[in-house]
Amino acid sequence: MTVRRRGFTYIEMLVIIGINVIIAMLIMPNLITDKARRTTWSFRDQLTSLAREARSTAIETNDETSLTYNQPDNAFELVIAKQNVPPQVLRTLPVPDGVTPEKFMADQNESNSQVWAVPFRQDGTTSGGGVQFGPDEHPFCLIIRRATAESLTQDTVLPDLSQESWPAGGYASRQ
Repeated sequence: MTVRRRGFTYIEMLVIIGINVIIAMLIMPNLITDKARRTTWSFRDQLTSLAREARSTAIETNDETSLTYNQPDNAFELVIAKQNVPPQVLRTLPVPDGVTPEKFMADQNESNSQVWAVPFRQDGTTSGGGVQFGPDEHPFCLIIRRATAESLTQDTVLPDLSQESWPAGGYASRQ
């Protein structure tokens, strides 16, 4: 009588390894896509928070602040402008890979990325603006409403902000 040892043969081990490789190849693209999606959502939340922080900083410090885009660094910045002092960057938010700022609006007009800034005054008002982001298959935008100084992101292209009016009825804009 011969004694057989129990275990896997070389062929059985290769089959198991092959099945595991196929499963990993099917799962990895989803994991990478999920990570990119989480990064984009986090950026959206942080950008909205940065715009809200710009408004509250203007109110609290009684100095004008701005949300600006720094094109060379590909980042959004919260800038405070105190009297008789050069503007100071308080906070920076880098734009993540895969997210591209495509269209800029400030003061109800189309703007370019090199000079885009949305100012927030000491009383919390703003001239409004927004930024549209790509990629094209999933565009989203940051909107800073002129009438209410509300900051929000939406899953859409940047709407036409030129028709927004002041709460008083739009008779005169603040300068």
